[in-house]
Amino acid sequence: MSVTVPKALPQANGDFYSINATLSEEDQALLRRVRDFLEAEVTPIINQYWTREEFPHQIIPKLAEFGIRLPWQEYGARWFAGHGDCAGG
Repeated sequence: MSVTVPKALPQANGDFYSINATLSEEDQALLRRVRDFLEAEVTPIINQYWTREEFPHQIIPKLAEFGIRLPWQEYGARWFAGHGDCAGG
C-alpha cells in the first residue's frame, strides 16, 4: 500500500500590480512580518470566524503592534472616528 503525500500549494502571489518592487527594504520587511503573523495567527482560526460571520477581534491589538497607519487615519475619515486607536493611531 502506498502513502499519498499531498503536494504543497504554491505560494500565493496577490501582488497583481507589482507594488512590492516599489517598496523600500524596510517596507518589504514589514510586509513579510505581517504575512508571517497572518499565517501563524489568523490562518488557523479564520474559517471558524468566516462560517459564524464574526470577526476575530482578539487579533486587533497584535495588528496594532505593527504600527501601520490605515488610510482613514491619513485622510481624516469621520465615519471611522473613534476607532483609530485600535490600529495603533
